[in-house]
Amino acid sequence: MSSLTLISGSINEARDPLGRFNPSEVFYTFIEQDPDDPDSVILRQDDLPMALDGKYIEIIQDLGSGKTLKAIDMLAHKSFSGGKCYANLGLAWNPANIGKDKKEWIPDLTCLEDLSEYNNCTILIDDIYGTIQQWNTEAAKIVGIVANERRKMRKDIIITAQREVMIPPGLRDMATEWIVPVITLRDFTRDSPDGTGYPLELRTLHFNGAKVFQRISPPMIGLEKIFEAYNTIETAVHLNKGENGARTNQPGYELEAKAFEFLKEKAPAMNWQHLNGKHEFDIISDTHAIDITGTDPDGRLILEHKDLLKHIRIAKRKCQTPYLMFEAENKWRFIKITPHVNNLVENKRVDSDKFSNSMMKTIDSI
Repeated sequence: MSSLTLISGSINEARDPLGRFNPSEVFYTFIEQDPDDPDSVILRQDDLPMALDGKYIEIIQDLGSGKTLKAIDMLAHKSFSGGKCYANLGLAWNPANIGKDKKEWIPDLTCLEDLSEYNNCTILIDDIYGTIQQWNTEAAKIVGIVANERRKMRKDIIITAQREVMIPPGLRDMATEWIVPVITLRDFTRDSPDGTGYPLELRTLHFNGAKVFQRISPPMIGLEKIFEAYNTIETAVHLNKGENGARTNQPGYELEAKAFEFLKEKAPAMNWQHLNGKHEFDIISDTHAIDITGTDPDGRLILEHKDLLKHIRIAKRKCQTPYLMFEAENKWRFIKITPHVNNLVENKRVDSDKFSNSMMKTIDSI
C-alpha cells in the first residue's frame, strides 16, 4: 500500500503515550526592525501555540507554517533520487517549465482527472481546502479517488492544509503519517512570498497515521533552494475547476475592489495594481503602497493583523510611500503610515478623529 502524508499547520488530539515530546524544543524566533533604530534589528522569541493535556497534544498555527515548503522538500528529495513527482503547483523540474520565467510555470495537475494520469509516482495536492470549499458534500469523491489510486497505481500522495479540520475525515482516516511544520526562524526585515517574514529555518513534528508522536526533525536551513523549486506566487490550482480559485468570497475583498476602482478612476496615470491577497499591501503603484482598512459599525478603523512598522519597511525597500486607505462618510481618506502613526495606534480599533486634519489626505494630496 502506498503512503498518504498529511501536512498541516495544526493537529488535534495527537498522542504522546511515551512522554517523548519536549515542548521547549520548538519555538519561534523573529528577526525584526528595531523601532528605535532603523539601522538595527532585534530578536524576539515566542512560544509555539499549543495545548498539552496529559498525553494529548494540540497545535494550531497561523498562515505561513511552512506546509508547502516541507511538501516541496519531500518532492525534491524523491525527484533527486530518480522518482517521478507531480503537483498542482508549478515545479522547476517539470519539462514544460524548464527555461521559462517562474511566473510562466504551469502545474502538472490542473483537474481532478489528472490524478489518474500518473502512475508509480508521488503526487502533491497543495492547499486542498481551496477545492473542498467548492465541493461542499462532494468531498467524498476525492476520498474515493485517493483510496483507489493509492491501492492500484502505487502512488504516494502528499496533501497540505492549514488546519486539520480542512482535510476530509476519510483522508484523515487513511493517513500513514502526519507532519506539522514550524518555521522556527523568520526574518521580518526581508520580503517573503506570503508576507509573514522570510523563513530561515524549518523544523517538523512527525506523527504516525494514528497521530502518535514520533520525533522532531533537526533544523533545516537553506530554504531559498526550496523556494526556487516551485512557483511561490501561484496559488494552488483548484482541482475541481482547473483554475486558480478566486478570492472574491473572502472578507474585505469587496472593499478592496471598490477602492481599486476609485483609484483607477481618480488617478489613472499611476498604473494601480490590485494584488488580491498576494502581498502585505492591497493595492500598489510604482510610487504608492496602500492597505485598505475597514471600519466597524462605530466608525473605528479596524487594524487587526496589521503591522504598520512592517508596512513601512516593505514600502521603503520598494521606494513606495505607504498609506492606509478607508472610507468615511462616503468619502475615501488616506493616512500616510509613519512611525508616529504607529505610536498613535495603541488599540486594534481606532477612531479616525484620533488623527489630525493634517494627517488625513484625499486622493488629490497623496
